[in-house]
Amino acid sequence: MKRQKKADFSFQITRGTLRGAHPNTVKIEVVGEHGSQLEVIGSSVGGGRIRICEIDGIRTDFSGEYNTIIVHNTDTPGHVAQVTTVLAQKNVNIAAMQLYRNTKGGYAVMILECDDRIPPDMVRWLSGLDGILKITSYNAEEDV
Repeated sequence: MKRQKKADFSFQITRGTLRGAHPNTVKIEVVGEHGSQLEVIGSSVGGGRIRICEIDGIRTDFSGEYNTIIVHNTDTPGHVAQVTTVLAQKNVNIAAMQLYRNTKGGYAVMILECDDRIPPDMVRWLSGLDGILKITSYNAEEDV
Protein backbone atom coordinates (compact mmCIF):
# COMPACT_ATOMS: atom_id res chain seq x y z
CA MET A 1 0.00 0.00 0.00
CA LYS A 2 1.44 3.36 -1.06
CA ARG A 3 0.09 6.72 0.16
CA GLN A 4 0.90 9.99 -1.62
CA LYS A 5 -0.01 13.60 -0.87
CA LYS A 6 0.22 16.59 -3.18
CA ALA A 7 -1.53 19.98 -3.06
CA ASP A 8 -4.10 18.91 -0.43
CA PHE A 9 -4.91 15.83 -2.49
CA SER A 10 -4.13 12.43 -1.07
CA PHE A 11 -4.57 8.98 -2.54
CA GLN A 12 -3.88 5.37 -1.73
CA ILE A 13 -3.12 2.53 -4.13
CA THR A 14 -3.89 -1.08 -3.23
CA ARG A 15 -3.93 -4.29 -5.27
CA GLY A 16 -6.89 -6.64 -5.37
CA THR A 17 -8.97 -8.90 -7.56
CA LEU A 18 -12.27 -7.97 -9.18
CA ARG A 19 -13.98 -11.22 -10.15
CA GLY A 20 -15.08 -11.50 -13.77
CA ALA A 21 -13.48 -8.16 -14.66
CA HIS A 22 -11.33 -7.34 -17.68
CA PRO A 23 -7.62 -7.81 -16.81
CA ASN A 24 -6.93 -4.06 -17.05
CA THR A 25 -9.63 -2.94 -14.62
CA VAL A 26 -9.42 -0.42 -11.80
CA LYS A 27 -11.84 0.42 -9.00
CA ILE A 28 -11.70 4.05 -7.87
CA GLU A 29 -13.30 5.16 -4.62
CA VAL A 30 -13.39 8.94 -4.23
CA VAL A 31 -14.36 10.95 -1.16
CA GLY A 32 -14.80 14.68 -1.71
CA GLU A 33 -13.80 17.53 0.55
CA HIS A 34 -17.28 17.66 2.12
CA GLY A 35 -17.79 13.88 2.36
CA SER A 36 -19.50 13.16 -0.98
CA GLN A 37 -18.57 9.73 -2.32
CA LEU A 38 -18.27 8.09 -5.74
CA GLU A 39 -17.18 4.57 -6.68
CA VAL A 40 -16.26 3.87 -10.31
CA ILE A 41 -15.01 0.70 -11.99
CA GLY A 42 -13.38 1.15 -15.39
CA SER A 43 -11.28 -0.86 -17.82
CA SER A 44 -8.53 0.02 -20.24
CA VAL A 45 -9.58 -1.87 -23.37
CA GLY A 46 -6.63 -1.02 -25.62
CA GLY A 47 -5.68 1.70 -28.04
CA GLY A 48 -6.02 4.37 -25.34
CA ARG A 49 -9.71 3.58 -24.93
CA ILE A 50 -11.54 2.99 -21.64
CA ARG A 51 -14.97 1.71 -20.64
CA ILE A 52 -16.70 2.75 -17.44
CA CYS A 53 -18.27 -0.52 -16.24
CA GLU A 54 -19.90 0.43 -12.95
CA ILE A 55 -20.86 3.50 -10.93
CA ASP A 56 -21.87 3.22 -7.28
CA GLY A 57 -22.71 -0.47 -7.67
CA ILE A 58 -24.83 -0.11 -10.83
CA ARG A 59 -23.54 -1.67 -14.07
CA THR A 60 -22.87 0.83 -16.86
CA ASP A 61 -21.10 0.92 -20.23
CA PHE A 62 -19.75 4.21 -21.56
CA SER A 63 -16.44 5.61 -22.79
CA GLY A 64 -15.80 8.89 -20.97
CA GLU A 65 -14.70 10.40 -24.30
CA TYR A 66 -17.52 12.95 -24.35
CA ASN A 67 -18.62 15.68 -21.96
CA THR A 68 -20.69 13.61 -19.56
CA ILE A 69 -23.29 14.20 -16.88
CA ILE A 70 -24.15 11.35 -14.51
CA VAL A 71 -27.38 11.81 -12.56
CA HIS A 72 -28.12 9.59 -9.56
CA ASN A 73 -31.81 9.72 -8.72
CA THR A 74 -34.77 7.83 -7.36
CA ASP A 75 -36.46 5.74 -10.05
CA THR A 76 -39.63 7.83 -10.33
CA PRO A 77 -41.29 9.55 -13.31
CA GLY A 78 -40.06 12.89 -14.57
CA HIS A 79 -36.31 12.90 -13.92
CA VAL A 80 -35.31 12.12 -17.51
CA ALA A 81 -37.63 14.88 -18.76
CA GLN A 82 -36.25 17.41 -16.26
CA VAL A 83 -32.62 16.73 -17.15
CA THR A 84 -33.10 16.62 -20.93
CA THR A 85 -35.24 19.78 -20.87
CA VAL A 86 -32.56 21.73 -19.01
CA LEU A 87 -29.87 20.44 -21.41
CA ALA A 88 -31.99 21.63 -24.36
CA GLN A 89 -32.52 25.03 -22.72
CA LYS A 90 -28.74 25.36 -22.28
CA ASN A 91 -28.24 24.33 -25.95
CA VAL A 92 -26.36 21.14 -25.00
CA ASN A 93 -26.75 18.35 -27.56
CA ILE A 94 -26.98 14.76 -26.27
CA ALA A 95 -24.73 12.32 -28.18
CA ALA A 96 -25.74 9.21 -26.21
CA MET A 97 -27.96 8.46 -23.23
CA GLN A 98 -28.23 5.41 -21.02
CA LEU A 99 -30.50 4.62 -18.08
CA TYR A 100 -29.80 2.10 -15.35
CA ARG A 101 -31.56 1.15 -12.10
CA ASN A 102 -31.13 -1.40 -9.35
CA THR A 103 -34.89 -2.10 -8.94
CA LYS A 104 -38.19 -0.58 -10.07
CA GLY A 105 -38.77 2.50 -7.90
CA GLY A 106 -35.28 2.16 -6.38
CA TYR A 107 -31.93 3.77 -7.16
CA ALA A 108 -31.27 4.87 -10.74
CA VAL A 109 -28.39 6.31 -12.74
CA MET A 110 -28.78 8.36 -15.92
CA ILE A 111 -25.70 8.87 -18.10
CA LEU A 112 -25.76 11.53 -20.80
CA GLU A 113 -22.75 11.92 -23.09
CA CYS A 114 -22.91 15.33 -24.75
CA ASP A 115 -21.33 17.14 -27.68
CA ASP A 116 -21.23 20.40 -25.76
CA ARG A 117 -19.74 21.51 -22.46
CA ILE A 118 -21.83 20.74 -19.33
CA PRO A 119 -22.51 24.12 -17.63
CA PRO A 120 -21.68 24.06 -13.88
CA ASP A 121 -24.70 26.28 -13.06
CA MET A 122 -26.99 23.69 -14.67
CA VAL A 123 -25.47 20.93 -12.54
CA ARG A 124 -25.99 23.00 -9.37
CA TRP A 125 -29.63 23.72 -10.32
CA LEU A 126 -30.42 20.08 -11.13
CA SER A 127 -28.81 18.98 -7.85
CA GLY A 128 -31.50 20.85 -5.94
CA LEU A 129 -34.45 19.01 -7.51
CA ASP A 130 -36.50 16.52 -5.49
CA GLY A 131 -35.39 12.95 -6.12
CA ILE A 132 -31.97 13.90 -7.47
CA LEU A 133 -29.48 12.25 -5.12
CA LYS A 134 -26.16 13.21 -6.68
CA ILE A 135 -24.77 14.57 -9.94
CA THR A 136 -21.30 14.05 -11.33
CA SER A 137 -20.20 15.88 -14.47
CA TYR A 138 -17.10 15.80 -16.61
CA ASN A 139 -16.07 18.13 -19.41
CA ALA A 140 -13.57 16.37 -21.66
CA GLU A 141 -11.77 19.53 -22.71
CA GLU A 142 -11.02 20.69 -19.15
CA ASP A 143 -7.92 19.77 -17.17
CA VAL A 144 -8.65 17.41 -14.28
